[in-house]
Amino acid sequence: MLAHDAAPFPPTRHSLVARLGHASTAERRDAFDELTRAYRPAILGYLRQRWHLDDADAEDATQSLLLRLWERDTLEAFDPARARFRTFIRTCIDRHALNRLRDARAQRRGGGAPHLPLDHDDAATALDAQSAHAAAVEAERADACFRDEVARAVLARAIARLQQELVQRDRAIVFEVLRRYDLEPTPELRYAQLAESLGISVTQVTNHLHGARRRLRALALEEVRALCASDDEYRDEARDLLGVQLA
Repeated sequence: MLAHDAAPFPPTRHSLVARLGHASTAERRDAFDELTRAYRPAILGYLRQRWHLDDADAEDATQSLLLRLWERDTLEAFDPARARFRTFIRTCIDRHALNRLRDARAQRRGGGAPHLPLDHDDAATALDAQSAHAAAVEAERADACFRDEVARAVLARAIARLQQELVQRDRAIVFEVLRRYDLEPTPELRYAQLAESLGISVTQVTNHLHGARRRLRALALEEVRALCASDDEYRDEARDLLGVQLA
């Protein structure tokens, strides 16, 4: 739905990545809170899908990971020249999940195990028993899994923002058209059927869909832009997460 032709960059919000290293504790806290809201659903989904945690364990692992990221200033170690921020976060998740698994196994054996640093630059080395090739393949699969979770989270936030905007402008009908036709579609639904069910014209359905799709795309791009450290990363993430090609 978002993969259309190239468009200009959206108005740039100051990158959360940059704000995380701000000298002001209050500014850093605000950025971290916003980052948590942006990434928390993706982290939860990734822990369920990739690490096969149940809901309770995924919640617990997510909370403990976010606490460690904040307390240990791990995010300040991010180097945009070495990896995308999304890849850096995914590596931190894998390290944290692996440490928890090692701790659980060590407790069953009655001994301890050294922790792996969260900000290690090579996620593949966390898979100690595998060959370099197998580890690289595993890392690629993990990155694809996390990419899908981040994309879902980005779209969910953009949809929620769009709905709030339209309700505040007394334009809830526009969101309802988008919801029924794009977000929760009924097979073989036609514009005429949708128009009749909502008591509006087919032209209005067409206009509402066009405007809502355009605004949703812009909001989704804003969400992605805020989570990138550079314009180059933004272009790559817009393509990989949303299927949008930017000039």
